[in-house]
Amino acid sequence: MSTRTRQRKTSKKSATKTATSLKTQAPKLPTLDVRNRRPFMTAIQIEAAFAASLAGVTYTRITGWHELGDGTARYSMPSGAGLTYTPDADTPLTAWTPCPQGVRHPHPVTTRADLLDAQMVAARCTDPHGDTPVRLLADRITLAAEDTQTTDVRDLRADAPQEHPHD
Repeated sequence: MSTRTRQRKTSKKSATKTATSLKTQAPKLPTLDVRNRRPFMTAIQIEAAFAASLAGVTYTRITGWHELGDGTARYSMPSGAGLTYTPDADTPLTAWTPCPQGVRHPHPVTTRADLLDAQMVAARCTDPHGDTPVRLLADRITLAAEDTQTTDVRDLRADAPQEHPHD
């Protein structure tokens, strides 16, 4: 008995197919130019988040602070209020809370209680604040309501001729 092993024959078609698949490469992935990109976090953002955490406003994210270009940063809260961080001020955090009259009131914030007080004071504001867009709109709605007259639907039906009268 022979110990010779049988060699497998490869056809010319499969050899050609393998050679062409090796020559074809996947498309080149795009590269990212990192030289002119903004950093993930800036020093102002880190300082603002740290000042907020010292004041007890712990729900701010570092990347949620946006630089304003003048050395300050702003954080927009879900309630519509905003926190502004000014690094060299006596009180670095200022809350800008909206009132029902359409104006944002500034309040210095050193603790979480200050932030809550600022929101309560702004919510209770009844001062009209002059000609704000909300005040002008409210005045127009009041004037329009005075010009409106109540009308009964039956009177309207009686005045208009009907194609198919209903009784």
